[in-house]
Amino acid sequence: MSEENKNPQNENGQEDLLSANAPPDNSGETEELEQIAELFQQEYDKTKQEYETAEDAGESEESPHGWDQTSHEYPQPPELSPEDICIYCGVNPKDKLFSETNEACQACRKRMTRYPLPVKSILAVFVVVAALLTAVYVDTPSFSSNVKIAYADKLLRANRASEASEVYFSLASALPSQDIFGNFFYHPLRVTRESIDLLEKTGQPNSIAQLYDTLPESVLWLPQYKRLTVLKEQTDAFMATLQEAYDVVIEYSQLTGDDFPYDEVVQSLDDLIAASAGQSYPGNRKAAVLFYKYSAALLAQKDLATLVAPLAEIQTLMPDALWLYAEYLGYGYARLNEADNALAIVKAMKKQNENDAAPYAVEAAVYRMQRDYDNALKACDEGQQANPQNSFEVVRQKAIVLLLQGKASEAVAEFKEVASTNQTLQNYNTLAICALAAGDTATYDEIVAVFDNVNTQNGYEENDSRNIRFSQNVQDFKNGTKTAEEIFLSGAADVL
Repeated sequence: MSEENKNPQNENGQEDLLSANAPPDNSGETEELEQIAELFQQEYDKTKQEYETAEDAGESEESPHGWDQTSHEYPQPPELSPEDICIYCGVNPKDKLFSETNEACQACRKRMTRYPLPVKSILAVFVVVAALLTAVYVDTPSFSSNVKIAYADKLLRANRASEASEVYFSLASALPSQDIFGNFFYHPLRVTRESIDLLEKTGQPNSIAQLYDTLPESVLWLPQYKRLTVLKEQTDAFMATLQEAYDVVIEYSQLTGDDFPYDEVVQSLDDLIAASAGQSYPGNRKAAVLFYKYSAALLAQKDLATLVAPLAEIQTLMPDALWLYAEYLGYGYARLNEADNALAIVKAMKKQNENDAAPYAVEAAVYRMQRDYDNALKACDEGQQANPQNSFEVVRQKAIVLLLQGKASEAVAEFKEVASTNQTLQNYNTLAICALAAGDTATYDEIVAVFDNVNTQNGYEENDSRNIRFSQNVQDFKNGTKTAEEIFLSGAADVL
């Protein structure tokens, strides 16, 4: 090794470590950096001098872009004239770049732009619609049934139970089979269940067994169907006893007043009640007998208290069976001038079946007994609107009110057609009094001819108790011993 390459050593003979690890000589690079720094300083000094010169000239407060750098406030846009403002939002300027005649700003024009659907979206919509149409075509019975069910449910919400019952019963009666599962919308078992409930509610017990027998035994253990089983058993008990009570009364149905063996019939009916006490559902059985106790009192022309008593007991035993007692009990309370009791029944009847004319007839009788003829006529008009096809009693009550107002001829004109259509003794006797009050002998003679024809066809002699004749009230009115007010505002407050 040469002497130049040997590491230096200190006086102890060791290497000088600092000298060995010293950095290489970079004196050339240092000179270059110093030159750059000097150049930068020269440029800085030049720029500073230019700025100071501009400041002395008063230009430093304004930026090259035109805004005040000292206050840092941006300039407000120039005010727009009403002709330049968007007519839709009333805020932004019109987008004149789009069109000189454009009246909208850019944002409003964008919102109003309609973009065509992509082809894929159109195809997707087409496929969905086609699938729905196919489903409707394949399952048309279910679709049709769903429409009818929706209509029936709408009737129920409108308190029109009788009409809803007809729709449900028509569906349930036409079911091809009982599907336990059905489909998502249409469930045959649900239709049958709803129909049975409505039949019970609206007084059609004969049809309950018919529909119940269509239910599969596999569902009868379910809670909602167990209830139907109890309902059917109650209905069977009621109908069986009703038939027994009917057999007792029907034998004497052609007899009225004192000719009717009231005490004998009532005793037989009481025996039925006693016998039913040890049977299933005794309350339902007793209610069936009580209905015919009311019928017996009606045939025997008993006082109002006797008529009302069995009906009031039915209300206690079967309060939901409005179809069985409500109209008759309400009318009885009306004639007894127990307005509060009568109107409570009217309210319950309307709530269940708003399109039933019967509650309006009872309401008219309440107001008639109070001599509030305006409200009585109003109730009659509402009843006719509620059910124009089945408003016979409403029209009769209207004729009575018109008669009491001294408008006998109007009463005849209002009621004559109804009495001829719905031929009952009550209707004919009411029309007879109206005709006598109006001096309408032709109408009165027509009624006499109807009675004579019935008696002749049935072979009833004049002294036969079954002979069809005018009531005592009609005879008294004809003889002048009773007025219309006495007949319709006191006592039995009716012709019979």
